[in-house]
Amino acid sequence: MNHRLTLLASALLSASALAATDPVTANHAADMERGLALFNSDVAALLTEHCVKCHGGEKGTKGALDLTTRDLALKGGDTGPAIVPGKSADSLLVQSIRHEDKDLQMPKKEDKLPDAVIAKITQWVDLGAPYAKALVPGKSTRDRSKVTDEDRKFWSFQPLAKVAPPAVKNEAWCRTPIDRFILAKIEEKGMMPSPDVEKEKLIRRAYFDLIGLPPTPAQVDKFVQDTSPQAFEKVVDELLASPHYGERWGRHWLDLARYAESHGYEQDYDRPNAYHYRDYVIRALNADQPYDEFVRWQIAGDELAPENPEAWKATGFLAAGTHATQITANQAEKERYDELDDMAQTTGNAVLGLSVGCARCHDHKYDPIPTADYYRLISTFTTAVRSDYDIEVDTAESRARHTAWEQEHAPLTATLAQWEKEKAPTRFAAWQSGRPEMPRPAWLTLAADKLAIAGANFALSTQKKLPDGSYLIGVTAGVPETYTFTTKISGVKIAALRLEALTDKSLPNYGPGWSEGGEFNVADITATAKLPDGKTRALIDSAGKSKWSSKKGGEDSRIVFVLPQPLDTDAGIEITVTMKFAGGRGRNNLGRFRLGCSSHADAAEDAAEFAYKDFMLARQAIDPTSPPKPAPLAALSRLYCTTDPEWQKLAGAVRAHERAEPRGQYVKALVCSEHLPAVRLNTQGPDFYDKTFLLKRGDLNQKQEEAAPGFLQVLMRADQSRWATPPPTDSRTPLKRTALARWITDADQGAGQLAARVIVNRLWQHHFGRGIVTTPSDFGAQGEKPTHPELLDYLAGELIRGGWRLKPLHKQMMLSRVYMESGYTSPEAVAADPNNTLFWHHQRQRLEGEAIRDAILAVSGQLDEKMFGPGTLDPAMKRRAIYFQIKRSQLPPMMVAFDAPDTLQSMGLRPSTTVAPQSLLLMNNPLVRDAAKAWAKALISLPEPQAVEQAYRAALGRAPTTMEMELTRQFMHKQAAGYEAVGRSEPALADFCQMLFGLNEFLYVD
Repeated sequence: MNHRLTLLASALLSASALAATDPVTANHAADMERGLALFNSDVAALLTEHCVKCHGGEKGTKGALDLTTRDLALKGGDTGPAIVPGKSADSLLVQSIRHEDKDLQMPKKEDKLPDAVIAKITQWVDLGAPYAKALVPGKSTRDRSKVTDEDRKFWSFQPLAKVAPPAVKNEAWCRTPIDRFILAKIEEKGMMPSPDVEKEKLIRRAYFDLIGLPPTPAQVDKFVQDTSPQAFEKVVDELLASPHYGERWGRHWLDLARYAESHGYEQDYDRPNAYHYRDYVIRALNADQPYDEFVRWQIAGDELAPENPEAWKATGFLAAGTHATQITANQAEKERYDELDDMAQTTGNAVLGLSVGCARCHDHKYDPIPTADYYRLISTFTTAVRSDYDIEVDTAESRARHTAWEQEHAPLTATLAQWEKEKAPTRFAAWQSGRPEMPRPAWLTLAADKLAIAGANFALSTQKKLPDGSYLIGVTAGVPETYTFTTKISGVKIAALRLEALTDKSLPNYGPGWSEGGEFNVADITATAKLPDGKTRALIDSAGKSKWSSKKGGEDSRIVFVLPQPLDTDAGIEITVTMKFAGGRGRNNLGRFRLGCSSHADAAEDAAEFAYKDFMLARQAIDPTSPPKPAPLAALSRLYCTTDPEWQKLAGAVRAHERAEPRGQYVKALVCSEHLPAVRLNTQGPDFYDKTFLLKRGDLNQKQEEAAPGFLQVLMRADQSRWATPPPTDSRTPLKRTALARWITDADQGAGQLAARVIVNRLWQHHFGRGIVTTPSDFGAQGEKPTHPELLDYLAGELIRGGWRLKPLHKQMMLSRVYMESGYTSPEAVAADPNNTLFWHHQRQRLEGEAIRDAILAVSGQLDEKMFGPGTLDPAMKRRAIYFQIKRSQLPPMMVAFDAPDTLQSMGLRPSTTVAPQSLLLMNNPLVRDAAKAWAKALISLPEPQAVEQAYRAALGRAPTTMEMELTRQFMHKQAAGYEAVGRSEPALADFCQMLFGLNEFLYVD
């Protein structure tokens, strides 16, 4: 077949999917051949020049119209198919370039095309509009909304291969199975691995790899002098058991989690409770928590292990992204979709190495992730919000304390109950026989006929009356602005009103308010009475308003309002009390409150209360004209008891012991879950929406159907019912995150095998300087393929078979001969493999900013090894750099200079730049200079040669050479001559120490 016929066949085949809609005439083949020739000679260039830029090219696909392939052109855009083959008059493409419709004139904002150009495009459409090729190289015409079996054949989506370490020629070189995989490829190239590294460099490499700190001279000596075959294994075991391991590898994970302790954006408000997530990561890694559980907890720890405080803290992973804090009502829904995108995209990047966020506006252009899959994935998080939540941290101890309290409390309540059963009836009868006056309780508790809670955007989990007459209000989202309490009352005189704010264990810090510390702030209280004649009377001072706030959380609070004039309610009135809460950041509303009235203006603020309803019932029993009935008699008996001294003593003991009920120890941590009060700043809209919709082109104005929770089809080898868990009727959360967590770590039927590939590649990357897959967060079509796919699958399999524990995998990698290679290179080997894709030598790595800073503090003796707790912005802090407060608008300058992430998105591979500001920082930074001075002060008592040798060994892990000793002597004497002050040798020694900090050998690991 000649070239022309080949192109014709290609054009005909490209149209096959739409052949049923194409007009087929007797001259069809001839027309298509002529059209193909016209396409090649003129039309392809014309479309590329005038149309494709905006419709499938560099400016995207405006109007959803893509003209780069025939299938896409026939599919059309928002206004319908662009081309009707054989019918130019009906084709929107031709109509638009002819300017037949004033509202559809193309090219947009440009002059009309010449008539000759329009004629050629028109003729081409009439000839069937054949394409010889796509107008943008590599453009696919397939329907990416469907996932096929062919998609699942891509290397990273396939099941792990069962591989055995290959045979090699040089058996003696291999120490572990890993070595066989590496050596086999080296031998294929006819190359040799580099010789082993010196022991001094090996231990320094291991220390920085596993704990991010340099070994001390004593630790180096111990290893160098240990000639046993297990010498290095012992070092690795000690480092893996070190608490510093979690600090080192926790920092790697925090890069992936886009961890920060502020919201970002212009205001960048702090997140004072976010650090608990950082501490969880460190503890989990130190404990070698199985990686699959480590991932599951970060997605749904509160659901999977609700009794474990660490599982709650783990959900800070989802909460770590940026969060707009100035949101108007019309922005709220867009911002919410952005948050859902952040959660899904970070999870996909960090755990699966896939850019799932690219499917937000269209089916993923390169990977089999349809837009529908993307929206099903983000719908997992539909109602999940950030919350500063009180987590009980000592549940076992708290339960033990509470059990002891209950054992003490039971006899007190039993004694009171026994008195009421055995003595109260007799005493009540004797009292009643004396025709007593009606007792007058100090306070009568009022019940609401209506309790209205109002605000712009809020959601409640609880609004109920408790047995003591108080009302408990549970808030899950937003901030209620007002409470309006309305009740009808008659038959009593009112001289004062009392509001009580009462603690409750369901509230932050036991309340009584909903602020982080349990405080509340009522900015305005009004109380009015609607009189029988329809008039309204203000009950609180002349202005009819007042304020009330708590001094501290965790304590009851009361406020009494004496009425300007006592109020007679014999004819019946309606009282309305409205509390308006202060605005601003956070929640200021009450969580539990009670309203009462008194006939005495001087009633004690903390006097006991009695229910108004029971009081009115008791009045019926004391009325001599009314025949006694059981309910009124029982109410009168209860009222009498409150006047009996013995009952008062017993009831007082019960109340006093109740006030001593032990409270659990709580920490407030930033978590992500459903039906918890959301972190709310200056937001006019709701914190979440009840439904997530599939958005056409990511446009909120083009909502399609509701997106049901689901997963990526390409990584599902079972129906999603395998992972779904129907929530119990009393479940606080819908368990959608639990389903996602199970799917993403399911190594049999879900995404677990890909998750295993991704994490073992990350471990390899940090140990060897580059990953087996060099795009660690992109295992899709745009990422690099693995250089050693069999090794990658072997390591992933080892991880799964080993219970998903990372420490044994670290050890296996580090005990390999590959890890022990030196950085020696030969010109021939470099020419054969310049990028070291075969791992024939160890790759030199620049330390990250955190490790450089930590090493400076460590060798100078200034490192504060205190772990955990809140961080600080103070650049002079002496703790490890992982304990800096990471404020997005104020990142630690030294970390930024050495390429720390911006925390806006997940980062799997930091850049490693070499720029002048780094050297200037090491020369001028106050912390670096202070460390040099402190180090010099510690060394100054030693003879100069000994001080120099000790400094070299502490900083570089080796003794100085003879030449280095002489150069140092000359340098220090020259520096000393420049200092006129007494004791000039010490500042000269400090200059030398600071010079060591700037050496490449200090900043890099060989």
